[in-house]
Amino acid sequence: MLAGKDEREVNYPPIPSVVFTLPQLASVGLSEAAARDKGLAFDTHFEKTAGWYSSLRVGARYSAYKILVENGTGHILGAHLIGPGAEEQINLFAMAMGAGLTANRIKGIIFAYPSYASDISSMV
Repeated sequence: MLAGKDEREVNYPPIPSVVFTLPQLASVGLSEAAARDKGLAFDTHFEKTAGWYSSLRVGARYSAYKILVENGTGHILGAHLIGPGAEEQINLFAMAMGAGLTANRIKGIIFAYPSYASDISSMV
C-alpha cells in the first residue's frame, strides 16, 4: 500500500526472547543455521556450565551457553542460553549486540562478582 517517498526500510534492534521454564531458555540474534545460510564466518563458543559457581550456588543441574562470534570483526551474531540467570544475561547480550560491542570489548568489562552477568565475559 505504501510506495515512493512513504516507503521505508525497518531495522529492528536485536530482540531477545525467553522461555520462563526451569531451566530458563533465552536467545537473541542468529542461530548457527541462519548464520551459515547468510554465508557468515563465525566461531561457536559452547560450554555446559553446571560446574560454574553461578549454577552450583543455586543447585542448577542443567545450564549451558552457545555464543556465535563473527570471524574478523568479533561481533556477536547470536547468543543462546539455558539455566539460571539466562533471562537477565540475554538482555545484556542484546544490548551489547545493539551497541556493536565486540567479544574482546565484552571480555574487558568488569562485572560485579558473583553475579550472572559476570559469567558473560567467560562466554565470549
